[in-house]
Amino acid sequence: MLTVSRQVGTAIGVAVLGAVYLARIDSALPGIAEGDQNIEAVAAAAEHFIAAGDTSTQAAAGQVIVDGFLAISAATIVLGLLAAVASLFIRILPQQASEEPADDQPEGVVLENVAAG
Repeated sequence: MLTVSRQVGTAIGVAVLGAVYLARIDSALPGIAEGDQNIEAVAAAAEHFIAAGDTSTQAAAGQVIVDGFLAISAATIVLGLLAAVASLFIRILPQQASEEPADDQPEGVVLENVAAG
């Protein structure tokens, strides 16, 4: 079950971060691709992580790729912080639950903690 969870988690992570990257590319293209540059060529180059084309297209594609990677980095930082906060709550909950008496003990049996001294 753990292996399946890891595979599903990896697939979801790649899909989410890919969507963040593509959304950043789509939002950055109008501001970076100026005038005579072919926006479609810059978008195609950025979606394939290749700064290709003439000099101005290469520069624009390179800038869009870097912006996309910065967006991915910011998203992973946020997700990592959320996971760290969630792990704090997971760690606290079992300690509180272990202080409650166990219901599965037979009647008349008393368990005592003996301190080794």
